[in-house]
Amino acid sequence: MDEIYLAPVSWLSPSRVLFTAHGQLQVASLDRSVIDTIPFVANVPVTRAENLRALRLPTPGDRRKVQALVDPQLSPDGRTVVFAALGDLWCAPVDGGAVRRLTNSPIDERRPVWSPDGARIAYYATRENGGTQLRVLSLAHPDSSRAIPVDSSVAFARPRIVWSPDSRAIAFANGRLIQRLDLDDGATRTIAVSPVPYVEAVVAWSPQDSVAYIASRLTGSTLNPGGWQNVLWVVSSDSGVARTLDVPRERLSRAGISGQLRRVAYNYRDIGHHALLADTTTANRIADPSPRSFSWSADGSRLLYSSNGRLRLLEVHRGRAQDVRIDLDYRVSPAPRPIQIRNVRIIDGTGRQRSAPSDVLIANGRIRSMSLTGRRPVAPDVDVIDGTGLTLLPGLIDSHVHSFGWSGFASSVYFGVLAARDPGDVTEWLRSQRERAAAGLSLAPRLFYAGRVMDDWGQPFADGRFVDVRSAERVDEAVGSIAADEADFIKPYFWDPVQDAHVIDAAHRRGIRVGSHFSLLSSLARGLDYKEHATTYSLDWTSTYQDDLIATLRAANTCVVPTLQLYATSRGQTSTVVPHDPSIFADTLLAELYRPRDLALARALAQANMTEAMRALWMPRERRDYESMRRLAAAGVRVTIGTDATETSGPWRDMGVHLEMERFVRGVGMTPLEAIRAATLIAAQCLGVDGDLGSVEVGKVADLLLVEGDPSSEIRDTRRIRSVILGGAVWERAEILAAIRGERP
Repeated sequence: MDEIYLAPVSWLSPSRVLFTAHGQLQVASLDRSVIDTIPFVANVPVTRAENLRALRLPTPGDRRKVQALVDPQLSPDGRTVVFAALGDLWCAPVDGGAVRRLTNSPIDERRPVWSPDGARIAYYATRENGGTQLRVLSLAHPDSSRAIPVDSSVAFARPRIVWSPDSRAIAFANGRLIQRLDLDDGATRTIAVSPVPYVEAVVAWSPQDSVAYIASRLTGSTLNPGGWQNVLWVVSSDSGVARTLDVPRERLSRAGISGQLRRVAYNYRDIGHHALLADTTTANRIADPSPRSFSWSADGSRLLYSSNGRLRLLEVHRGRAQDVRIDLDYRVSPAPRPIQIRNVRIIDGTGRQRSAPSDVLIANGRIRSMSLTGRRPVAPDVDVIDGTGLTLLPGLIDSHVHSFGWSGFASSVYFGVLAARDPGDVTEWLRSQRERAAAGLSLAPRLFYAGRVMDDWGQPFADGRFVDVRSAERVDEAVGSIAADEADFIKPYFWDPVQDAHVIDAAHRRGIRVGSHFSLLSSLARGLDYKEHATTYSLDWTSTYQDDLIATLRAANTCVVPTLQLYATSRGQTSTVVPHDPSIFADTLLAELYRPRDLALARALAQANMTEAMRALWMPRERRDYESMRRLAAAGVRVTIGTDATETSGPWRDMGVHLEMERFVRGVGMTPLEAIRAATLIAAQCLGVDGDLGSVEVGKVADLLLVEGDPSSEIRDTRRIRSVILGGAVWERAEILAAIRGERP
């Protein structure tokens, strides 16, 4: 019996048990070793949302107000705010006034922190290739910032920074180590080793020379809402002697603590509070919805936070908050010069066969005409591209990828991924990356995001990625808060089918799509828009899709994103791909993008970790997933391409969409044209952007790939990219590599 759902079983008697298996209700009579099936028929009425909004792309040349103010931090005197926007650092008076630009570089700068004397700011600067520096700038001379050497693990993790009271050192968490870095001599020493395994952040450095940090440990399981314990530790930076402060764990959720260790602000179940740290039982509620990104003035009299896209400043003793208005705008990149691609064959993404040699005219960033070669003269004042021997196809779309603060979007473009759907990350940062790309300050796919994920089990260290909602009454408010962040869809992560259904109803009332890990019939009946992953339920990784579930998915018009490559690679640590095909690491695009030693390391990890035991675990599940996808496709359920890659996935992230398409062809049995359609037009339809993206058709945005060979007969030819066209702008591979190395596009 290899297909049993992990649902609660019911004992009918001491010898008879009721359970579900193979899509049926079954009763096992233990005394007779007999299993009987209980026949039943259920009618599930399905309601499809009729008012889902089409997502709109920015218009070239438009002037727009900056909406994403990332990592806002209040100055020690409470008069100035520093923040990241468009990839650079800025500051402005909290009572209104001119915005001052502090940095202007091709590097993505974030997480600024004031020194206690208000003279300097420490921050992280991350290149497109993933290399990160810790830097310090002087407010008097911001152009002369300097890099501070830190361990590579610190650079990668970008932990929260706090300054020493004398502004001569900083402290941060490096795994379980609480470390101090002296800025004068660059020496790093360990202050303490956390006795519990996960350190969320170092949060304050008091005038008494004590460093405070929040640590968490799991006492139950990840599925147990009470299993996490958060503890606030205070450790002497000289002696290393540590003590704990008796603060309830919920008061430490994404907390901001004043430098004097006197006051705390926190977000508990998406409701904000502030209190004296010594007496959190008398906390004051923050009236604004969904407050986060807390920072204090040095004396604890002022509290800065963000709420639904606004910056708010609370005068603690007066109990009154006001808007902090930041007047900052940007111009969307203008449309490039018109181009005409001559004598190119087209795979348009609709499933039609590759065309005869054709000419394609692109102007104002959109496809203006398509005709067989020679039918029309070359348009005047256009740049001509010879497409002889090449194939033109739509830009690829990754329908499930997690950015997690990663800045290497240009490598996605390098591999032809020109749109990406992120189902869970820090909203402000994703919003900022979208604005940065629209302004032409970075090279990136078009980003569509859910932002904060809704859950009901209280992740203690989610760094602003989750909204903890445990009552139906608060669902609508939480959905409204996420919608105010300009989220393109909603991602619930509820174990409770009632809560899941409430989210779908609340989102659909606003015209917003919903994606869920779960394939609950109650959710599908309400028109669930996306089913994430091939698994039928997140708790049950062994079952294929049964007829009832397939029929309901089709009736609901749900899009399934199976992320087959995730299960093949386990986020890059193991791989069932490499034993089948070691040539992956010889790919030309990878060889140009990665240093040989990095590719060798990725290959070694993939091969070494795939033990026979691991293969025995993964391969059967892989075969079941293929069978499920075959059944879904045969039934007419929309299936699209997603990788579930993260910033740590390396080559698997970069090549992920191509590997996923290959698995659709070689594992599921689709034709190459069907796999390409899944990665282009179907993906765009599911997102609600098919009016602009997803196919090579007149009137659509010119997000296109020029590849060598014929992907309609050999799916691997999608990797043979000659040029990328993004919004009508042509990018050769060498130009993309330059952007990856950190040069302005």
